[in-house]
Amino acid sequence: MVTDRPPQRSTTLGEALIELVDLIAFSANSNAARRRFESATRISLGRMALALLDSLTVGPATVSDLAAALEVDMTRASRQIAAMVRIGLVVKTRESFPGDRRQVRIALTDRGIDAMNRWGDSWREQVRRPLELWVEADIDDFEKLLNTFGRRLAPYATVRIRPENDCEPSAGAKIPHLEPESRSTLERCLENVVTLVRLIGSTHFDAALESAGVHLNELEYLLLRDVEKMGPTTVGNITTRLDVPQAVVSRAVRTVRTMGLIYGEAGPDRRRMWLHLTVDGMKTANLITQSRLRDLEELFSDLTPEDRERYTELTNAYVEQLLSIADPAASRYL
Repeated sequence: MVTDRPPQRSTTLGEALIELVDLIAFSANSNAARRRFESATRISLGRMALALLDSLTVGPATVSDLAAALEVDMTRASRQIAAMVRIGLVVKTRESFPGDRRQVRIALTDRGIDAMNRWGDSWREQVRRPLELWVEADIDDFEKLLNTFGRRLAPYATVRIRPENDCEPSAGAKIPHLEPESRSTLERCLENVVTLVRLIGSTHFDAALESAGVHLNELEYLLLRDVEKMGPTTVGNITTRLDVPQAVVSRAVRTVRTMGLIYGEAGPDRRRMWLHLTVDGMKTANLITQSRLRDLEELFSDLTPEDRERYTELTNAYVEQLLSIADPAASRYL
């Protein structure tokens, strides 16, 4: 059993899984991912460049595919692709699609695949470390939960770029995965964590929010949650906690203010604006939380009370132990 744990962060399985999902979402939206990539590869890239490379790990894509994945126009996507071509991380090719010579596909080069593998290895090591402290029975039960979560979440995920049956990288090998027969319980559990990261990281978060009737993107949701938990607060404080450039946070704040979900109030020194949730903002934050909890309850409606309690304990333990070694900004956020 997991022992010597701090008090549980969450009292229900749904709440515990939301914390795990939000920790993954935070990692995908903050500068932590960029720092990890630079540390692992000695290549300094911006967040959009990383998102482009990550989109290509499933296989080659057209410029329009990548523009949709990055949620930018074709011109901006083309500029980003050109920059990646210049440093040798991606290549333009038609070779993998002999039946369709009209469209150029963008693919990872050998160097690009190597960089993504190095990056993947670095965060795999991070998510693996807490599990190395667990006994076999805990790992086995947690693996079952993550496997079930991934399988049941997959049909609801809106993947940004889906691989085509005849789609293979034109340079280098595909990013490797362990064969089932070679995997230990720990490795199977780790692969399920990786699958969950991919599902959440390759899903348009705004689609999940729209199912709750809320039209926010992922960063705007994280901002709203930050003001809910930490407010009244300032743009500077949000920038620090979310670990996102201040200009990006400022744009998101303007959008959320325009929607009537937060309002600003000048501080005593008149130099800083303090942000608060409006009544509609409080209602929206609660609506999102309740909708997500309801969705998770439906995903796991067949679990026994004993299994729910067991899985809640393990998920809390994993999140707490992961936060103890994670980027400091993640601890401030959660």
